[in-house]
Amino acid sequence: MIFYFTGTGNSQYAAQKLVSDDERLVSVVECLRKDNYTFEIAENESVGLVFPVYFGGLPVAVRQFIERLRLNAVPAYLYGVLTSGGSPAGAGAMLRDRLGEAGLTLDASYSVTMPDNYVMLYTISPESEEKKILARADRDLERIRSKIAGRRRTFAARSPIGKAMTAVLYPVYLNGRKTAPFTTNETCIGCAACANRCPSRAIEMKDGHPTWVKERCCFCMSCVRCGAIEYGTKLTGKARYKHPMLRKKAGHGEHGAPGAAAHDHGAAAAGHDHGSSAPAAHDHGAAAGGHDHGGDDCCCPPDEAGGTHVH
Repeated sequence: MIFYFTGTGNSQYAAQKLVSDDERLVSVVECLRKDNYTFEIAENESVGLVFPVYFGGLPVAVRQFIERLRLNAVPAYLYGVLTSGGSPAGAGAMLRDRLGEAGLTLDASYSVTMPDNYVMLYTISPESEEKKILARADRDLERIRSKIAGRRRTFAARSPIGKAMTAVLYPVYLNGRKTAPFTTNETCIGCAACANRCPSRAIEMKDGHPTWVKERCCFCMSCVRCGAIEYGTKLTGKARYKHPMLRKKAGHGEHGAPGAAAHDHGAAAAGHDHGSSAPAAHDHGAAAGGHDHGGDDCCCPPDEAGGTHVH
């Protein structure tokens, strides 16, 4: 069984590359939204957690999930796969500690670099660079898949420098995540895709438009995949990131805006890898990033999305 948390598709893609034909793939976002944390595992079954690194640590949503997770047995092999835009910093050690507090023992952790997606701070990479990152990620995921099959006991880079980075960066994340700057622009059509995706249940539809009803969210960036969502002036005119897997699902072609690509939290050494899943195009409808058209990322009317809404 593999549990994955994703906001923009990178970690979802990684999980899909790692899962075997006879394994279950479970969305942490769905678990949080449905309050479903109890699972049965078979004898000798492996359990994996795939998620992005936020500011050198774990997304709040992943921490909540681990605290509430209940398994009927001890996994034969428990591992984590950390996606990030750079170094996992101290996230691997934090995962081990959080699992330990939940009565579980981490047997291995792995890290893989994916495109950065934290558009609050960064301009996304050019398409050519994104494709290179995704190609390397595919190769890394194949190696990780082999190690998981062999139940290798190994751990993602753990160093005093990484732990120090997390000690500095992670409190910024925990104390931030404020929803007050979130607004919508004139292109919002009230489709509710952002509210339906939000793992924090921080968005409610009021008078046909999304309203942020909680002071903080987990900052997964799933809502800002749509160009109708703004965060103060930090996103104005900027392309938004979602993994090409989701762009294909939404029916988009190649990059629509100059220099468009993706960004994933944190500094170069400990960035977010929000969401996630390889190569294709961005969902640029407007200069600011465009709507999530069609498929599971629908946020436009049927005549624009090309079919019925699927939220």
